[in-house]
Amino acid sequence: MHSYIGDGASNGVVYPVWGFFPGRLKILSLSILLERYKGGMKNCIGQTKTVVLIMLLTISLTACGSGGGTAGRAGSNSPGSPATAAFQQAVATFDAGDYTTAIAEFNSVLNSYPGDALSDNAQLYIGMSYHMMEDYPNARIELQKVIDYYPDGSKADNARFWIGVTYYDNKEYAAALTEFNRVLSDYLFASKASDAQLYIGRTYLQLGDYTRARTELQVVLTDYALSNDVDSAQFYIGQSYHSEANSAAVPDTALMQTARIAYQSVVDNYPASSMIDNALFAIGETYYDEGNYSAAQASFNVVLAFYPLSGSADSAQYYIGKTYQRQANSTAVPDAALMQVARDAYQLTIDTYQTSTLADNAAHRIGLTYYEEGNYTAAHPAFSAVVATYPLSNRADSAQYYTGKTYHKQANSTAVPDAALMQLARDAYQLTIDTYQTSTLADNAMYRIAETFHDEGDYATELAAMTAMVAAYPLSTWAPVAQIHIDDLNGLRIDHQ
Repeated sequence: MHSYIGDGASNGVVYPVWGFFPGRLKILSLSILLERYKGGMKNCIGQTKTVVLIMLLTISLTACGSGGGTAGRAGSNSPGSPATAAFQQAVATFDAGDYTTAIAEFNSVLNSYPGDALSDNAQLYIGMSYHMMEDYPNARIELQKVIDYYPDGSKADNARFWIGVTYYDNKEYAAALTEFNRVLSDYLFASKASDAQLYIGRTYLQLGDYTRARTELQVVLTDYALSNDVDSAQFYIGQSYHSEANSAAVPDTALMQTARIAYQSVVDNYPASSMIDNALFAIGETYYDEGNYSAAQASFNVVLAFYPLSGSADSAQYYIGKTYQRQANSTAVPDAALMQVARDAYQLTIDTYQTSTLADNAAHRIGLTYYEEGNYTAAHPAFSAVVATYPLSNRADSAQYYTGKTYHKQANSTAVPDAALMQLARDAYQLTIDTYQTSTLADNAMYRIAETFHDEGDYATELAAMTAMVAAYPLSTWAPVAQIHIDDLNGLRIDHQ
C-alpha cells in the first residue's frame, strides 16, 4: 500500500529520487527502465547523465533529479534546526487530523524559513491537507506548486501522484489516468512509480474495464515485485473478478471462484499485509453475493475472530446480520428465529462499533426485520430511532419513509381502513418529502400519499394527489403507475356523472 508523503517524510529526512527508498527497493525490467530513461532526458538536456547497468537489472542514474530537493537552496533539515522542529510540529498536527491548522503551520515553515531543504515537503503537506479535507481544487493548486517551484526536488513525482489521486477520489478518471501515467513517464525512478501503477489499475477497475484493470495490476506484481504495493495489487485483481462476476444478471460462479482464489492469495502470500482482513471479508462477500449464506457467515466470523480491531470487523459483523436476514426471508413466511439472530447481529454492530459508518445501516435493518415480519408496532420505534439518532445519515430518509409504510400497513390491516393510522402514514410520507427533498424516495412518498386516499375510497382527493405527483416527478418510475390511476379515476368520474 502507498504512504501519503513517502518514506522518511515525517522525520524531516529527504531521500534521493533514485529507486533505493527504505522499504521500496524496485527491480524493474530493462525495457521499462530504458523507456523511463528516454522519457526523463527531456528534463536533463545539457547535464551529465551516467547509466550504470548492474546485476539483477538494478539501475541508478545521476541526473538532474538526483539531488533530493536540496540543490541550490539554503537551510538544513538536521534534527536540531528550528525549521525541522517547526516542520515536525506541523506534521504532528496533520497526523492529528487538524488539517486547517496544519496548513497554517506548514505555511509558517515556508514563510519563516524560505529556501530550507524542507520547503518542498512542507508545500506537499499543504496540498495533502486540502486533499484530506476533500477540497480537491485547492489541493491540486498547492500540489502543483511543488512541481513548479521545486522541479528538481524529490517530492515532484509525489505531488504529481497525489494530483492524480485528487482526480481519482473525485471520480474524474480520465484526468486521473493522465496524471498517474505522467508519474511513470516524467520521473525516472519515481518514488511513487508503483503507487501510480497500482492506481492506474484501480482506475480501470472503477471504469468497469476489468480486463485492462487486471493487466495494469499485474504490472505491479511483475515490475515492482519488491514494492509495498504488491499485496494491494493482488487484492484488487480479486476485486476485478468479483466486480465482473456481479456485472451479470446472475453472479458468475466461475469468476466468483477466481475472485476467491485471488483474495486467498493475499492471505497466503503476504502474511504481514494490512489487506488480509479486507481479503477475508471480500471472500465472505463473494459467498454472500452467490447466496451461499452459511459459507459467508463462516468467512465473516474468521474476520471477527482473528482481526477484531481491523477496519473490516464492523462490516463483517453487519454482513452476518444481512446473511441471517436473507436466510429468514428465503421461506414463504419469514423465519422468526433467524430474523431474531439477524437483529442480534445488527445490534452487536451498533454496540461494538459505535463510531462505525454502518451503525445507522444496522439500526435501519433492525427496523426492516420487524417490518418484514409484519410486526409494525416494533418497527415504528426502530425506524424512529434511526431518524432521531442519525438525522444526517443516508438511511434517515428511508427510515422516515418506512415509518409511513408501517402506519399504512397497520391502517389496512382491518376490514375498514383505520382513518387515524392512515393520517399518521400521510404525515410520515409528507415528512419524507419535506425533510429530504433530494431523496430518491420523495417520489415514492408522494405516490404513497395518493394511495392512502385510494385505500380510504376518497377518489377525488386521490386524483388530485396522483396528478400532483406526476407533475412534480414526471421522470419518476412511479409516474406511469400514477398515470394509470389518473386514467382509471377519470373513467370512474365519468361513470359516476
